Amino acid sequence: MLLTIFSFWGVFWVDGNSYTDAEKHYIEIAKMLDKKASSLPEAVQVLSQINHPWLLIIDNADDISQDYDRYFPTGNRGIVLMTSRNPHCRVYQTIGCASLGGLPSEVAIRLVLKAAEIPLETQKSLEGGAHKVCTLFDGHPFALISAGSYIARGYCNFDQYPQIYQR
Repeated sequence: MLLTIFSFWGVFWVDGNSYTDAEKHYIEIAKMLDKKASSLPEAVQVLSQINHPWLLIIDNADDISQDYDRYFPTGNRGIVLMTSRNPHCRVYQTIGCASLGGLPSEVAIRLVLKAAEIPLETQKSLEGGAHKVCTLFDGHPFALISAGSYIARGYCNFDQYPQIYQR
């Protein structure tokens, strides 16, 4: 196996959930770099002009109706990592894509119960509600940890979480 180590001058994160969110994050990146930008195209151009190696993470690019091409800076100094739950977004890959499935049900249930800080002696009685949460997120670990953390803070219980999340 070939292992490549990258060292980045900057690492930037953009929420690709909507054009408005992406534009806001790109403009914030430009400001952080002491550059003026008042629109998405201007801010993307700022990244294109950086002469140092950078990493850009475009997260939550799930809307197939969006044209994500406009989010990619030109040039060869940067690496773009795009995350999506939409398999159709693989059209944006240039060197490959990886589909990351969810955890097996039993493992997912244990993870969300642990993230919710449920004592071992109580876990068995909460497995049904935990299973509902795991099904909601197809066993994806980050979503399960987030849900468990929300529950651990006392905002709701496992049975209430799916309705709260849907709102």
